[in-house]
Amino acid sequence: MSKLFAFDQQLAQDFKDSPAEHIKTFESAVQIVYNTEIFEQENPDMEENPRFQVQVHSDEVPTQLRGL
Repeated sequence: MSKLFAFDQQLAQDFKDSPAEHIKTFESAVQIVYNTEIFEQENPDMEENPRFQVQVHSDEVPTQLRGL
């Protein structure tokens, strides 16, 4: 989350407020980067359309746990 906040604070806040609305977009972006920057059609060891799962990590303490 810290890198997302550094990149775009509004996007990071929107993601925190409704992550399900954004996670599919992030996964699609990873797929596009893979297809345009990494995938080599001539390389038989590379999967043409792998599925990606974006995982988000935050060091922030959830609001409901603060003060415990």
